[in-house]
Formats: sequence, structure tokens, C-alpha cells
Amino acid sequence: LGRTGGVAGVKSYGGGGTALLFTETGRLLTGRLVAGELGRVMRGRFEVARVSGNFWRTLEFDNVVIRDTTGDLLADIPHLEVRYKFPNLMAGRIILEDLDIDRGTIRIVKQKNGRLNFQDIFKLGEGKGGGTSPLIELRNARLHATTLEALLPWNPPDTAKTDASKASALAAE
Repeated sequence: LGRTGGVAGVKSYGGGGTALLFTETGRLLTGRLVAGELGRVMRGRFEVARVSGNFWRTLEFDNVVIRDTTGDLLADIPHLEVRYKFPNLMAGRIILEDLDIDRGTIRIVKQKNGRLNFQDIFKLGEGKGGGTSPLIELRNARLHATTLEALLPWNPPDTAKTDASKASALAAE
């Protein structure tokens, strides 16, 4: 009985996984699940309309939108494709061998606190002290018909009170 139940459970799980990965309804549902999970572990709002690919080496995402906690746009990408080696992911290393972005818009904004918007969204540099950071590496990125906008306003130090001291601080940068 236990063995039969186990086999039935594996078949049921395998069938459910196949439905999620290889049917259009499953790909749409997987997109919503991925967006929900990203929103749980990162800051901001994430939308993913559809996920496809073989999941062992490639993933494709359609209609990816990432916004910070104030609703400002970081990325709006109609089609995103990543290639990776599955054993690296299993070992906790996020190494993207290739990243292709088609017709996207990416906005990098320096905030008043000096951090970039993507640093806050992805919680970069906020880990607990000690230990090594997880490996996250991007090897090849290709942007096709994509707008990359960087807004990096300069804020003078608090000690710069006059126009001359602000000009001096800017020249030192």
C-alpha cells in the first residue's frame, strides 16, 4: 500500500509538473507564481505574464515588470531569456551564462540615500554580517532594441554650505 501510494504520488506530482511547464495555462500560472515569490523575497512589485523554457538550461519570461516600493519603474521587458547550468543553481550559485532582453526599458535611479533602485529592490548588500555572499554572476548580456536610462543625481555633502564649497565637492567627485 505504501509503495503504491508513493508511485501514485510521484505520477501525480510529475503530471502536475508537466502541466505547469508544458501547457499554455500552466505557463501563465507559473508566471503568476514566479511574480508572487519574487515579491515575497524582494522589495517592490513584480509582474510576470508567462514563463516557458526547458527549465534545465533556459527560461523565457514574457511581460516582466519590476517596480520599487513607491511604484517607480525599474524594468519593463516584453521578452527576457536566460541560459544557465542547472547544477550551479542547485549549488546556490546564480550564474547566468546568457541574458537576452528584447524591446525593454530599464531605469536605474540613484536615490537620495546614495543607493541605486535595483540595490534596494534586490536587497543587495543588506545581508547579515559575516560569511560569504552568494555568488550572482552575469556573463553575457544582450539588449535588443532596449532603452537603458541611468538617473544619477548628485547630492552635495552636508558640509557643503556655500556655492563655492558645493562646486569644490563636485570637482572632487
